[in-house]
Amino acid sequence: MKKTITALLLTTLLQLLFTDSISAQLFAKDGPHKKLKIDFFREENFPIVMGNNETAISSKVMKSFRKSYSAVSIVEWFEVDNLFVARFKDKGKSIKVYYTPKGEEFAVVSTYDEKQLPSEIRKLVKSTYYDFSITQIIEINVEGKTAYLVQMTDEHTLLTIRVLDMEMIVYSEFKKSR
Repeated sequence: MKKTITALLLTTLLQLLFTDSISAQLFAKDGPHKKLKIDFFREENFPIVMGNNETAISSKVMKSFRKSYSAVSIVEWFEVDNLFVARFKDKGKSIKVYYTPKGEEFAVVSTYDEKQLPSEIRKLVKSTYYDFSITQIIEINVEGKTAYLVQMTDEHTLLTIRVLDMEMIVYSEFKKSR
């Protein structure tokens, strides 16, 4: 059951990265289903707080954030359909951390370049796609599960490979115009 929930949450976040809006069934810990609609690109989702002005964010969320990311000083906060999102840069990565109103970390999405990709993931991808250049990585962590979206390009193709549990699938593929 937990694997199913984790897979569902991971799939939801992957869809969020590539669509304008998303509806997903999420299972609350106490059993009943809860409908969550995330429309990440709506104008009202622009920052509600910038810098260190944290008064609009719940104290539980701030406590959880500060516990995990105490060294981060510049943070943009968003509220996205009952989730709080902290967006910041750290060690060359662009990071978004999603929190429930109770301060529970829901997911972490990091974007970075090939140099920061774990070597075993890079080796796996490059063993098959050796002629492609890796342009960007999106790492998605949900409840201890990590998926990597490895965006690559060659002369004719834009390709995104999803790596989950050391298994690769083609997530999206587009031919470049000539």
